[in-house]
Amino acid sequence: LRTCSGAPGDRLEAVRAQALAHLAALEGDGQTGAVDGLLDLKLTGGSAKAWADGEFARVKDAVKTLRTHLEAAQKTGLLTLTPSAADEWLAAALPDLREAFKAVRETLTRLNRQAGVLDFAALEVSALQDLQDPAVRAHYHARWRAYLIDEAQDTNPVQAELLDLLCGPAQRTLVGDEKQSVYGFRRADPALFRAAGAHIVSSGGAAVSLDRSFRTHAALVDTTNRVFASLLGPLHSPLTADRPGPPGPAVDAWHLEDIKPKARARAAEAAHLAAQVRALLDGPTLIYDPRLSAERPVRPGDIAVLTRGWAALRPAAAPCWTRRKRATAWPCWPP
Repeated sequence: LRTCSGAPGDRLEAVRAQALAHLAALEGDGQTGAVDGLLDLKLTGGSAKAWADGEFARVKDAVKTLRTHLEAAQKTGLLTLTPSAADEWLAAALPDLREAFKAVRETLTRLNRQAGVLDFAALEVSALQDLQDPAVRAHYHARWRAYLIDEAQDTNPVQAELLDLLCGPAQRTLVGDEKQSVYGFRRADPALFRAAGAHIVSSGGAAVSLDRSFRTHAALVDTTNRVFASLLGPLHSPLTADRPGPPGPAVDAWHLEDIKPKARARAAEAAHLAAQVRALLDGPTLIYDPRLSAERPVRPGDIAVLTRGWAALRPAAAPCWTRRKRATAWPCWPP
């Protein structure tokens, strides 16, 4: 908007000037009016002949981009935030917090040096510093010709630079899944994984999708594909199963009607679950045994019951006298 300009009197040129005025007001006290003004800008009218080649479309796109960002900020509430007493306290305390952080960091560094130890972050930084030496890099470049880097989606910027210096001309293979990146708290960034993969491909390498599952059969894989396709969107990578599935559904869901008290509901849930396990054993239900590379009847040791916590496995029943008084048939569980 600042670098393009149209002929005086052109409708879009007037819009561009208004947009710049509203942007300047955003940094002052008239923020609300500036936002409303930007959102109300109309892009109708104007002539491409009043602009240098391509600038007419560029200015329109710039105004559209502004409005898109402002509309998104409105939905998240960012534009309506106002400083509170907590913000004022933090602004006053920030210099002291910085000094405290600096003092703690310097103390830890001194104590670690005295003890001759390094924490994980110091190991990364120290290795990166060592690799700045051409002789150190030459040593490792001559020692290893190939690197396999697993869990590459959790690489942070220091590690990415370290790997670049360490690998040098060696062949590099990255294995990762950005959906499983969980180390953002230490600056891990899946974008580094994507960039490194794109560099490998542009240098003549190949991107290989590890989409065959050797853990689960086709019926379960098909079910998970249907569920996660809508949840993960563009990040979804459909899997294929290495072996066919058994007949029948791979996943069943049951709904427990509202039963009171909780102990009675859990007893009903346990009874239903026990009946399902009994049916699997009496079937007999065939399962795949990787040690035999074949199917065999299911055994009790093949079955696991997963719960969110121990509480579901130890129902909290009412006292025995409550059961007798009400003359109900549900069991009185031991404490």
